[in-house]
Amino acid sequence: RAMPNLLAMSFEGELAPSFTLHCLEPGHTLPDGWGLGYYPAGEPSAAILKEPAPPQGSMRSQLALAWEQVASSLFVLHIRHATWGALSDANTQPFARTWGRRDWLFAHAGSLDERLEEIPGPFEPVGSTDTEEIFCQFLNKCVERNWRSLAETDLDVIVGWLSELNEKGGMTMCLSDGRDLLVHTD
Repeated sequence: RAMPNLLAMSFEGELAPSFTLHCLEPGHTLPDGWGLGYYPAGEPSAAILKEPAPPQGSMRSQLALAWEQVASSLFVLHIRHATWGALSDANTQPFARTWGRRDWLFAHAGSLDERLEEIPGPFEPVGSTDTEEIFCQFLNKCVERNWRSLAETDLDVIVGWLSELNEKGGMTMCLSDGRDLLVHTD
């Protein structure tokens, strides 16, 4: 499903789509970063290719174009326009964390109006974005309930969490554990 600055794709089998980052071509306003996450060969581990503050025709973007062998049933692509945090790898999406013996991917388009209250748990942000705060908070809530996959979650509870976050700002996001994909637009 396409959203501003965020694209999540899920297929029944593995596909190898090609990606062209037109935003890095001459004449376009450069983004503050971009990232592509996917699950190669149906593995529980995610691979991420990302770049903060890319120059036009960047080497990493050329690598993404040449990397036509990238096959997966799930892809998350994010183009960053920074609101929170410096232009760095630590602040470039998608973000990944391991929980329940799988890597989870998270990307968010939008911006919260305020910092979130910290929820105790093993997951802490590495960077300084509101997106990573949301992701770590979500996973800490899953740990608290021992939900080890998206399939184990209670969607009514998740919708409640997302509604609370909607009150704090823009909350268009996607989350995957490599098997399932959750997309929310506010």
